[in-house]
Amino acid sequence: MIQRFEEHFLFVKSLPKTIQNQITVRLHRNEYGWYIDKRWKDQFSDIVLDDGTSNMDHLMRNSRIFVYTYNSTGYLESLSWNIPTLIFWNLDSSPLRDDAMPYYNRLKEAGIFHQTPQSAAAKVAEIWDVVPTWWNQQEIQEARELFCYRFARTISNPTTVLKSILLSIKE
Repeated sequence: MIQRFEEHFLFVKSLPKTIQNQITVRLHRNEYGWYIDKRWKDQFSDIVLDDGTSNMDHLMRNSRIFVYTYNSTGYLESLSWNIPTLIFWNLDSSPLRDDAMPYYNRLKEAGIFHQTPQSAAAKVAEIWDVVPTWWNQQEIQEARELFCYRFARTISNPTTVLKSILLSIKE
């Protein structure tokens, strides 16, 4: 857990000050006695912290870019909703299945997935002023769509599809 904090702090420290002053860090609402808010304030006294109770959909849709730092459902949602997203985590501490690697490698080639906080911060700094232009590039969208088709597919009529699947396995 300490390593994850250090990676998060390194990410923010690696951003230009002008960007650091514009970010919000969402904390996990259950801090488990880690005093996460105090740790953040000790590192960055002026940082804006969300205590983890704000509506996630609202936060994602109102962010310039959403940065996700661990393997969980949040980035699957933002990618499937086509919200500009960057992902980073250390594959040594949070490995992926071999069959998933080609999809993550495609995200990595597109600049969406990063394995270090410094790489992710450099990408944020590079695209900060042109996020919509970057995000809407064909290469980025193709990588996102391929990934979502495999891991975060959305369909317009889920009830009908589920009913069809259930009826097909009915004896």
